[in-house]
Amino acid sequence: MIKKLTEANSAQVESLLIRKPIENLFILGCLKAYRYQHSDQVGWGDFDQDGQLRAVLWRAHTRFIPFSVGAYDAKGFAEIINAEQNRTMLFGLESVVAPIAPYLKRLTNRFDHLYFSRCTRLGDLTTAKTDQINKLTPSEIERLAVLLDQIPEFQGSSARIDAKRSDLERGLSRCYYIKQNNQMVATASTALENDHSAMISAVGTHPNFTGQGLATVCLAQLVCDVLSEGKSLYLFYDNPIAGKLYDKLGFQHVGRWLMYQ
Repeated sequence: MIKKLTEANSAQVESLLIRKPIENLFILGCLKAYRYQHSDQVGWGDFDQDGQLRAVLWRAHTRFIPFSVGAYDAKGFAEIINAEQNRTMLFGLESVVAPIAPYLKRLTNRFDHLYFSRCTRLGDLTTAKTDQINKLTPSEIERLAVLLDQIPEFQGSSARIDAKRSDLERGLSRCYYIKQNNQMVATASTALENDHSAMISAVGTHPNFTGQGLATVCLAQLVCDVLSEGKSLYLFYDNPIAGKLYDKLGFQHVGRWLMYQ
């Protein structure tokens, strides 16, 4: 039986997710930040005949992520996704996501395999502090939006800029950037940051300034600072060339994820 999750289910949910804490960083981070009260963060649970939770489907804004350690009602989860008007993405561990896909409506032919990596130590490219780096403040968020809209893979993400401002103010995110001639040209951020971990996100460079290693400088400083606080770092990537860079920064491959549009 599938039903919407509430605070009353929190012990069962966390007991299930903690069986693979690295793979469930995204959902655990959402729960840490928003619990079950936020309108853009909704969870459903698949319970067996004995009332034991066997799978979770989490929606963060328009993205869905499922988790289970065994068989579950994949068709039931697909029906929930199909009923949502603003759905853009389904992603998660390949073994968990794949059973849902055949039941999805309006599914594009596009899907991507992503690599999931973890960093707990400094790598070869991490550097000492540099005066090139600036730390973004909430009052500068509009400048970040302008930069992201110039980078093809992030175009349109400025629509969530108010959420980014809130995350900065609440300590759930930090963002470093480099500017040249008073223009923000490269950036790297964390997301879902908590006392133990953080997710790397929005690493990019303005198209007119690529090839200079600017985003790498931002990312290296970010890695140094977060690790110095005793936290682990995680990221997704789909480019093997980028993977080599992340290896040098100290990231190690954890698993493979599948993402459907």
